[in-house]
Amino acid sequence: MMPWQAYKNLNDEDLTAILAFLKTTVPVEHQISNLEAPSWCEVCEQRHGGGDENRIEPLMPFDSEYVIPWDIAGSYEPEAGGEPCVIAQVEGQWIISGLYDGQLTSGRIIAVSEDKFIAEGFSHYLTFEMDSQAKVSAFKFLGLIPQRYAKK
Repeated sequence: MMPWQAYKNLNDEDLTAILAFLKTTVPVEHQISNLEAPSWCEVCEQRHGGGDENRIEPLMPFDSEYVIPWDIAGSYEPEAGGEPCVIAQVEGQWIISGLYDGQLTSGRIIAVSEDKFIAEGFSHYLTFEMDSQAKVSAFKFLGLIPQRYAKK
């Protein structure tokens, strides 16, 4: 049952804010059926009808020939305080590791455009910032409250 009553008083400003937030998250394909028996779903990690038909698809770059053009390797400190993230190149792939939503997460960084990226295991896009000498100085997870990490 959908909670339509809870959302009946949303105004255009509310809807614009919701849309802006959704644009910062990685889209997933996720089907739920009320006609099938509940089964485990690897996408939402819950049991629901049609859960066993959902799969986490591997992330693909927007252009298979695109190579991240900067040296992004390093340790990055969150501006809001907390545990640092580390970006390193492993076997020709850029990997980011750190606490994300309270869990130690590590994932391959994939370009979804020339300046927007996603990392496997992370639900928000990230972007890199350059200093005046065109060197990476920070990255930012885009989200409801963007999280900025400065390079140490």
